[in-house]
Amino acid sequence: MTSRTLLRGAVGVLMALSLPMTMEPGRPAAASVHGPHEPPPDDPFPRQVEISFHMTENTRELRRTDEVTFTATKREPCTPGGQCDYVIDEDSATVALEYDDLKFGCQGTASAPPFSWVRGRVGFDMQEDDGSHLFDFTIELDYATTRYRCDDGTSGGDGGNSSNGSTDAGTPWTPGQEESLAVPVSSFPDGTGYADVRYRY
Repeated sequence: MTSRTLLRGAVGVLMALSLPMTMEPGRPAAASVHGPHEPPPDDPFPRQVEISFHMTENTRELRRTDEVTFTATKREPCTPGGQCDYVIDEDSATVALEYDDLKFGCQGTASAPPFSWVRGRVGFDMQEDDGSHLFDFTIELDYATTRYRCDDGTSGGDGGNSSNGSTDAGTPWTPGQEESLAVPVSSFPDGTGYADVRYRY
């Protein structure tokens, strides 16, 4: 094969590559192997949950009221239809306590922070058949800020105490819902009350 033949062959290849591609009428174009990236579904769960609850206990030996507020923040992005867990922000928690101990004849109050410790759980369960998720929480807060005065004239301060509360049952929530009001809650051993929950997106 001569050099002239080689040159002619190379020119033919270049011309073929430069020609525009034509398609038969009515024939669809082939799909791209690397199609556009589909973004993941949006996380429907709130960024934060703000909770405040009022608890009362009224027995033959004790009358008591607890006012508790706290915020919980989502741990990480959650999948639509799945569970979603939150972390309690200890710095956001507050407690106001008043009690009348009828057995020992002492009355006391407390407010916090500071706290000895705070623990609990906040989150949404798996999606129900109707599209809702059940929301629930439980929290316990220990503090040493109780001040008391007794009928015999004694008094004291910096006494230890704790407040706790839990939802009685899961509260239905649907994506976009902004609040759940008067949610039934209870505390150990005999407290009952209600909570207001606000969902921040």
